[in-house]
This record gives sequence, C-alpha cells and structure tokens, in this order.
Amino acid sequence: MSIDLTKDPYDLFAGLIQKKNTALPELTASDISVRRITATGDTALSTSAEVDLLIEPSEAYGDFVEFTYNRIPVNVLFNNVDTILDDTHTDYWDKAAVSTWDSGSQYDDDSIPSATLVAPTPTYNVSRGNFVLKKEFVFTTNLIKVVVRTDDYSSLYIDGKWIGRTEVPWRTPTTIEATVTPGEHTVALHAANNSGPCQTSFAIYDGEDLIIDSSDSSWPLKEIVDDMVAADYTKPYVPDNVELEYDLSELSMLTDSISNGAAIYDNWYRFSHSTAHIFPANTTELDGWSYDAENDCIVSTINSDTHVGFISDITSDNYIFNTVFTSNNADNDNVNIVLAAKKLGEIDDEEHVLTVNVNTGGVVHKVAVYEDFVNAWGDADNNGPVIALMDATAQSGVGWKAYYSHVYAERIGDVIKVWVKQYTDDTLSGLSDATRTPIIKGHIDDLALLTESDFTALNYLYAEIDLVTQSPMFVGPCYYGYSQFSQAGAHFWNIQRPNETPDSTPALHAHLLRRYGVNFGGTGMTVASLGNNSYQIDVDSVTYLGSFTMNPKTDDEE
Repeated sequence: MSIDLTKDPYDLFAGLIQKKNTALPELTASDISVRRITATGDTALSTSAEVDLLIEPSEAYGDFVEFTYNRIPVNVLFNNVDTILDDTHTDYWDKAAVSTWDSGSQYDDDSIPSATLVAPTPTYNVSRGNFVLKKEFVFTTNLIKVVVRTDDYSSLYIDGKWIGRTEVPWRTPTTIEATVTPGEHTVALHAANNSGPCQTSFAIYDGEDLIIDSSDSSWPLKEIVDDMVAADYTKPYVPDNVELEYDLSELSMLTDSISNGAAIYDNWYRFSHSTAHIFPANTTELDGWSYDAENDCIVSTINSDTHVGFISDITSDNYIFNTVFTSNNADNDNVNIVLAAKKLGEIDDEEHVLTVNVNTGGVVHKVAVYEDFVNAWGDADNNGPVIALMDATAQSGVGWKAYYSHVYAERIGDVIKVWVKQYTDDTLSGLSDATRTPIIKGHIDDLALLTESDFTALNYLYAEIDLVTQSPMFVGPCYYGYSQFSQAGAHFWNIQRPNETPDSTPALHAHLLRRYGVNFGGTGMTVASLGNNSYQIDVDSVTYLGSFTMNPKTDDEE
C-alpha cells in the first residue's frame, strides 16, 4: 500500500492500519494527527521489535525510521524524501564515506563480496543512526540489482523514486531490483536504525555484473537529522456501537468464571424428584435434555413425570440470576429457576431445592416459590411447602406457545428478592422454533435493559424471602440451576447467571489484542451483560475511547 503524505496523510495512513487489521472499525482522518520532528530529535518515541509491516513511501515522504505498535501501529515516523535525496543541505554532505568505514567484516556472504560495513557514528541524534549514500552510475543493462543488509533497515531509491526496502531479520541480505533504461542513473541507499548507530553492507549489480560494493570509499554520505514527520494516534479509533464476535468457548473471558450452556449440559449435576423421595426418582428422565448450541440454550425434551433439572457445580450466596424462559409446546406446566439447592448428604439423605415455579395453568399455583417441589398429582397440599405465593391464578388449558417469562432474582446473603412477569405475544403461537427464536431473542434484548424501578413500573410480581426464617436449610452458600416439571420444549435464555461477573479480564485483553489488534492496557474498560451471551464493553482510557458489543458467533460463521 502506498502512503501518500504529499498533502494530508490522515486518511491514507488510517487506511494502512485498516489493511493490517481488517477486523477493526473503519478509521478516518479524525483518528490521526501529524507532527514534525526537529533537528534536535524526539527520543521519547519508543521502539518495537515487531517491525514486520512494509510501507511503500510516496514521492513526498520516504522510509519510516521509527515504528511503534501493539499489533496495530501507534506511531510511525517518516523522513521527508526531499531531505533524503536533495543536495541543497551541502553541509551534511561533507562526510566522505572513507572517514567512517569499519574495516572489519561480518556475516560473509557471496552476494556481498566484501561484506565491509558502512557504520558512521550519529552526530546529531545518537539514539537513531540515520544516513543516506547517493551516487551516479552508468548502467549498460536494463536491470539494477542491489543486495543489501542493514541494521535495522534501508530503502533503495533510483532517480528519486522509492524502489523497495530490506526486511527483517536484518542479518539476512535482501535483493532489491529495478528495471531501467540503460544509461546514467542516481542510486541512493537510505539506512536507519530504530535504536543506536546504523551499519550497512551492500553490493550493486548492472544486470549480473558487480559494479560496486560497500568496500568502495568514494560514496558521499549524508546524515539525516531533521525534517521528519510523525503520524500519531491521538483520538479514539473505537467508535460507538461496533459489534465484534467471539466463540462461546471463550465466554469465561467476559465473565471471569461462568460456564456456557455446553458446559452446563455436559458437567452440571442432574436431578429427578418425586413424592417417592428416591434420588434420582427416574434415571431415564435425567437424560431428558438437549443443548441448542446455536443459541446456547438448555432445552427440555420430555414431558416429564418427575421434577427434573440441573444444579451448578459451584455455590453462591450473593448473586443476580436474570433469566427468560419459554416453551414452543402446547402444554401448560412448570418451568422453574432453582434459587438454591443442596446435594444428597449435605443436610440429610435427600436432595433439596428452592425453586420459583411458573406455569400457564397446569399446576395449582401459576407463580410460586416452593421448597422441595414435587407434583403430588391432584394433592396440592403435598406438592411441597409454598415459601412465597406470587400468583394463585389458574389458567387451565392455556399452553406456553404464546408466553415467555422473565425472572430476576437477587440474593444478598440469606435474603433472596424475586421479580417475575409472564409476557404474552400472540405472534409466537404456531411458529417453528427457527422462526420463533429470533422474536424471543428480540424480547430478551429489551428485558436485559430493565432495572428494579422498571419492574415496579411494569407490575412485576415480587417476593422477598428471608431464608433464616422461611427456609433455613438454604442459609449460606448454595447451588443453583434450572428445572422443569412435565413441560417439554422449555428453553432457558440467560441474561445473567449467578457467579457471572462481567469483567475486563486479562483473557479479554489478550483476545482483543490477538484477534483485533486492540491493546487497551490494564485499565479503562468495563463489561456489562446484555443477555444472550452478548456483552457491552465501554472504553475510557488515555488512548482509546468508545464502546462495542461482543456477540457470540453462530454456527454458520467461520
């Protein structure tokens, strides 16, 4: 890519960054500033060992002499080509090469016969060796070939036109060729070092015939000391509302701990409860689940006879459990959130769960918090103790197809606050899962934005449970999870799980650096859950300012 800095370099310089990092948002002139470096130098600019991006200079600005970046360029320093090639600064041409030769040889190579180094000591800026050798030659063929090795790098100019540059590692000779008309041509070799003195060795060929190499002391040498231009990032380049993608297997980088749905399906403890008080009550029904990888959902596959579900592999007594669930099934039974659980042997020889149960008419109470819920098949008094009756309405015969429910539970110590609302959307009835799911996800996007004050305004059902007095077996850290009773097709969509603490983890910083070339440093970035495993990332630091969203990839994307 050619960098045309003849007038305003902003847009094309931004384009260079875009070329190197195609996944980044588009950059514009507002993201770039340019400043001039004087003869006194600017030694504050740092350097990088990762100089691997080749820049083709324009006629106005030549080879870069400083390149600093963390996966994307942060600062690039250019020499003015007029300064490199013009003879007007005659005082700089008084250093004959003969006075600056290092007579030793290094890294013998047949393509550079003498391997003698040109290594002048910088006079004006000892932090960066920076000089040019220029001379006229008569060529009898149409091929000029230069073999050169420079610490750190050099560029070749023929008749004032940039031809090419060496590549790292510098100890390996680079061959640069130019097609010309036979006759006299001016050859200029610009050499520079990011840090410290510069040295170069070279050989120039007329076709295949060697005509001169770095052992020849007749070369005039000019030190470059001024008229440099630096192009810097000084404005934010991450605009608002940019959407990036990540693989669900890397979800923990956004939360610092939580597993995705696949890990829950594969690893979490499964239970089956009934009035028989056998654990599990039905081993076959433990397998009545599937994992929807595209949407990262746990899905019930059976119209179970027992209360079945998952409980977590870690405990918590301080969480937010923010979940939406639904079923594309005509049945009207329970879909539940497990607010707290104790495994077999922790208290006694039984398993215990505290659940918020929601149904559309198949169970006696439409919304209630139960301790050890089981269905007693018509004997409601034996379904389990009702800890909080939130809605006793019966809607017998109405299935889940047109309904979805939002449960927001917050546990602080031994107090659990629960908000529940069952929503109706008649457009959902009769749709396939493939058509219905995007509509549900749209609703979840809206529900993820709600706060406690919104719950009050929208008439959410509310219950506050003091475990010490109402359900003391669940005092202290407990497991949590998901369950259903007799409701096939139940889908659980998470906005935020317990122990899910959105955070700008080191793994997230590493991911952004590795995948998108963005280095935000250790501070200035916050992460918030948007639901559906999407996360809002806000940036407020010295170098970068903006926000973007991390969305999980779908299966049809690479």
